[in-house]
Amino acid sequence: YAGYVTNQVGYLVRSSEALATALTGHDLAAAQAAYMRARPYYEKIEPVAESFTVGSDNLDADIDARANDVPAAQWKGFHRIEQGLFQQRSLAGLASYGAGLVANVKKLQALTKGLTYKPFELANGAQELLDEVASTKITGEEERYSHIDLLDFQANDEGAEQAFADLQPALVKTDATLTAQIAGAFSALDTLVNHYRTGANPSGFDLYTTLTDADKQQLAAAVTAVQEPLSQVPSKVATG
Repeated sequence: YAGYVTNQVGYLVRSSEALATALTGHDLAAAQAAYMRARPYYEKIEPVAESFTVGSDNLDADIDARANDVPAAQWKGFHRIEQGLFQQRSLAGLASYGAGLVANVKKLQALTKGLTYKPFELANGAQELLDEVASTKITGEEERYSHIDLLDFQANDEGAEQAFADLQPALVKTDATLTAQIAGAFSALDTLVNHYRTGANPSGFDLYTTLTDADKQQLAAAVTAVQEPLSQVPSKVATG
């Protein structure tokens, strides 16, 4: 899992640098596409970033806060850039936010270098990623200007599934039935999310605003089907 985090953070740094470069240009569509390319790498490993909170220094907020999550004067990171690109549809004033984003993801890269992870941390991280899906992706709050919530949704799902996969060989010895139930639920969720893939949008997914209430309810149910058995894993790996 440490190798997975290292790789994703490396991709995050490179894609954030590409986004920052695009924000200094004049091509709005190119900058929007660069934003979409960078987003998944953070969403896959967000619980790791959330662990670096010391006093008022919150790296997750610096990178990923949404409007009103922090005081307006402190708002920066991905979603401040998203607002400019997709709501205001302008590159004006965004270059400094791009540079700040790169600085913060490089800080994340330095903090994660050489980290090791305990089984219960993987289990809790997987649960937190699915909680993210249930609390902000299902509601459409995460990408409120770009509406690429399904891209983030898929990235959260992948990150949770990776953490589970790294626990699976040991977990199957502790509780084979539970392991099979979680694996099956993940597979069903993957299949459902893949249903919304499209080449018509640069994100690779349908915009969230095109989904019906029935679609959202089905996605929520599929997430819950993973969350409920997955919630048992931390205690299993702690005692197993």
